[in-house]
Amino acid sequence: MKWFSQRALVLALVTVVPFCFAQNVSSSITGVFVDPTGAALVNVEVTLTNAGTGVKFTTRSGADGGFSLPNLLAGRYHLTATMPGFKTHETRDIVLTAGEIRSLGQIQMQIGEVRESISVEAVATAVQTSSAEKSGVITGSQLNDIAVRGRDFFTYLSTIPGVVDNFSQRRETASPDSIRGTFINGGRENQKNLAVDGVTALDTGSNSTIHYQPNMDSIAEIKVMTSNYQAEFGRNGAGVITVITKSGTRDFHGSAYYFHRNESLNANHFFNNRTGTPKAPYRYRINGYSIGGPVYVPKKWNTDRSRLFFFWSQEYVGMRKDYGTRFVNMPTALERAGDFSQSRDTNGALIPVRNPATGQPFPGNIIPASLINPLGQKMLSFFPLPNYVDPDPRLLYQRNFRSQYSGAYPKRQDMIRIDANFWPTFQFYYRFVRDKDEQDTPYGMWVNGNINYLLTPVRFGQPGKGHVVRMNKVFSPTLIYEFTYGKSYNRLYFKPVDESLMTRDKVGNPAQWFKDDNIRENYAPNIVFGGQPANPVNFSWGNIPY
Repeated sequence: MKWFSQRALVLALVTVVPFCFAQNVSSSITGVFVDPTGAALVNVEVTLTNAGTGVKFTTRSGADGGFSLPNLLAGRYHLTATMPGFKTHETRDIVLTAGEIRSLGQIQMQIGEVRESISVEAVATAVQTSSAEKSGVITGSQLNDIAVRGRDFFTYLSTIPGVVDNFSQRRETASPDSIRGTFINGGRENQKNLAVDGVTALDTGSNSTIHYQPNMDSIAEIKVMTSNYQAEFGRNGAGVITVITKSGTRDFHGSAYYFHRNESLNANHFFNNRTGTPKAPYRYRINGYSIGGPVYVPKKWNTDRSRLFFFWSQEYVGMRKDYGTRFVNMPTALERAGDFSQSRDTNGALIPVRNPATGQPFPGNIIPASLINPLGQKMLSFFPLPNYVDPDPRLLYQRNFRSQYSGAYPKRQDMIRIDANFWPTFQFYYRFVRDKDEQDTPYGMWVNGNINYLLTPVRFGQPGKGHVVRMNKVFSPTLIYEFTYGKSYNRLYFKPVDESLMTRDKVGNPAQWFKDDNIRENYAPNIVFGGQPANPVNFSWGNIPY
């Protein structure tokens, strides 16, 4: 029955593998055994043990003394080699990064009894000798020990040689835009790739955003390949960022954290003080926890805690995002009534209003009531009245309306990973990440179109999810089957928070030249001003709803 189930599983994998595409994050360890004279040793028994989970992998050296242990997950390993007539050789703390081909070089076995042993502690190789790639690694210890403001792991990328951050992203928190602003070896910003556990998490619709970003407590390591990497890491030529998530181990481990920032700890800046603008809310709360360990029933099942493991992590972000202050020129109360006697350009000169029939300025720069179009007047009345007088005389005729907005921006992330080693020749893991990201943005983003004042915010959601399944089956020392399947996606949506403020009747129900009965929303048309006065208000929403 066991043979049948394994065979059925392999056949199922062979059937679906043509539909699956993922980058390789498996690693391997190689080496050559020799005796004190330098001659190759054949049939040395090699056992490699994962220090975290206790999973063992075995092989034997070949005719040239060489051995290879492929399809290994990133982690810390111990190697033990035994052969009759020679002392047992142990190499401890071999740190293996994702996608690495780690060569231990020549391993010299010493003559003696098997019960005698020689222990060697592995050291990280300064130069990659088994492939031509240039890369750097950010370890889990660095993520834990080096504090960053917004818990955005892209902040650490600038510690890798060849990676530059132009600080276009403030990195107050992790976000779908976090990948922006980083450049690898001079490549373009939108030509790098992000993979999580070997599955691309890049939003290929934009090439500049990501579906989700694992929180820092759920990351085992980050590898940045800057150049000369293998063809399997193709698609984007300006670098590959590979994130490996944590798995459970034989012992229980956990973490909990709470970070808090508030405007009460900040001073107001010079430009706000000059215009009399109050200090904007600056409120960030980031808290979360993680726990991982073995799944077992004491004294009944998995008693050695080496078969089944879990890792679970959640992070919550609560914040009020400051969307900045906007200044525009609104139609004044006099202008709405046709009186332009006080309308001036940026130099303070009167802006003449001419009679279209004669081409001459109206007397007193005032339009007679009989010539005012009621629909045009209704459109002007749609906009709020001026609310601001600039204290700087040079800006008096450039802006008379001020908008300032800070809105709630909650985020949440859940991640779970299950690792299983039910048979010595078969390993499996499944990982799921879910991000919730929703904000109310008033202006300044592509979802707002070109509107430049506060009317009603747009609720913009970017929820992302990601799955990955990896299976590894060893049939023989020369036949190994690895299967990886992943799905990564997001679904964007945005819509005005209060649609009643922008309905067509608010601007006088102008006629629709190209009416579309399939559009249910009854939004007002875009209203744009050109010419004088400077810096006019703009009611232009773009493509809503999405």
